[in-house]
Amino acid sequence: MSVFRTALALVDDGVSPALVTVIRSAGSTPRRVGAHMLVGADGSTHGTIGGGRVEHAVSVVAQGVAGGAPAVRTHYHLARDLGMCCGGEMELYVEPVAQSHAALAELARALDARHTVRLVTLLDGSPKRVVVGDVPAGLRANGLCDGVFVELVAPRERLFLFGRGHVARAVAPLL
Repeated sequence: MSVFRTALALVDDGVSPALVTVIRSAGSTPRRVGAHMLVGADGSTHGTIGGGRVEHAVSVVAQGVAGGAPAVRTHYHLARDLGMCCGGEMELYVEPVAQSHAALAELARALDARHTVRLVTLLDGSPKRVVVGDVPAGLRANGLCDGVFVELVAPRERLFLFGRGHVARAVAPLL
């Protein structure tokens, strides 16, 4: 969620970065579906889609999108295209953040109210949409289907730890 909040703050400050989202991965990849990274027109970044050559390659594309180019859907075979030892494949969607400002603000409000939402991205360059409410039991992770990418976004889990005994002292640093 920090990438989305950072995106909101940047747009509010008059900066419009590109949002890079991993929409599909297969095999061994540095990050999985749903990973995000912001890239400014100047090359500045927040978040990561895994580092290395794939991150560099998509950052170049994202700088163009942040500079005014339309949204782009791109695919990399990590070994064949980029010489990475991971060997898997990643499909990424790069879009301008400013067009989805309203949806990201709605997402932040929903998460602040502790609601789980679905963030819907039409891969045709349209703004994102937020669907608030019950999430179907079958939708436990992110998914790509027919030109639509749906992300399940949930508020951070809360845990209350009671006591100061040996178990609580051992568990607290892990949380």
